[in-house]
Amino acid sequence: EAGLAAAMGGHDGAAAAISRLDGMDSEFADLSDEFDYLKTYGRLVCATALCDDDMYVRSGPLWQRVVDDIGESSGSSESADRLWVNGALGYARFCIETGRREEAEPWLRRAGARADARGWELATARTQLERATASWTIGDHLSTEHLVTEAYKVIHRYARADDVSRCWLYMGLTRLAAGGLQAADQCWEYAERH
Repeated sequence: EAGLAAAMGGHDGAAAAISRLDGMDSEFADLSDEFDYLKTYGRLVCATALCDDDMYVRSGPLWQRVVDDIGESSGSSESADRLWVNGALGYARFCIETGRREEAEPWLRRAGARADARGWELATARTQLERATASWTIGDHLSTEHLVTEAYKVIHRYARADDVSRCWLYMGLTRLAAGGLQAADQCWEYAERH
């Protein structure tokens, strides 16, 4: 319910659904690990949706809860690791987009290492894409180009339209920075298609 409301831009409805979950802890005492996972996942989805709608200030408290939740998580199951990686990637992207690149870097390193250790090539590629974004913010065009190219090799196989279009966006930016206006324009056309 929270995720659907957030995806449709109903952020108040999503917040209400998350609040209802927070008040139900005692009802699910025998399933506390799974319930904690679902609450964290719900916060992650809602925080991501707020950022997608450029509501960064409003997403801040949710990201803090996600970071606290994944930091306190003691699980080492595949689902706990996946939640940790997705939470770290989302939070790092939030940090990059709000000008806190230094805070994003350790999250990206740890998410990349955890994803790589699990053999999750898509999550590893998404980490590279976020690192490329961070490189772009400091004007490191060579690292941006290298990281995006590596990430794109994997991301396009999984047909994740949002990430594919972001790859093309950054490929276009690096071509523009090198003076290739026509090549940049072509990259951005590909980005728009996705």
